[in-house]
Amino acid sequence: MLSIDNSNFIFIFGGYDIDKEKASSKIIVVDLDHLEWWYLRLEGGDVEARIAPAIVAVDTKLYIFGGYDDDYSRRLVNSYSVAEFLQDQRWHWTIRDQPYSNIVPQGHSFGKAIPVYNGAKLLLTPGRILRNVRDPITI
Repeated sequence: MLSIDNSNFIFIFGGYDIDKEKASSKIIVVDLDHLEWWYLRLEGGDVEARIAPAIVAVDTKLYIFGGYDDDYSRRLVNSYSVAEFLQDQRWHWTIRDQPYSNIVPQGHSFGKAIPVYNGAKLLLTPGRILRNVRDPITI
């Protein structure tokens, strides 16, 4: 959720595009004040499509962490991206698919991203790695 110019918005990143039958890198904006939604147009190129990333808004920036590359392989995306709302009323990718530093263990997913210390830091909570949906269940 993000407030810009006294309006409140929810941002939804990625997910599965049923029409294209693959992961998406689109951002849907929901205007809570006017009950409208649209796809956000961003400058600066594309970012990797993903399902179930951790996303958080701080001030005029959206931080997107991890996720899966598609619904079946469940390959973890080990990078983050940052989109920023600029003063000239445009959105721009300021960081695109930056690999995690060495302090982030590889092979881990994140459940949530939460701003702490008035947005000066971000807390990434552990997620869980889901089994491949085509794998048989063993009891």
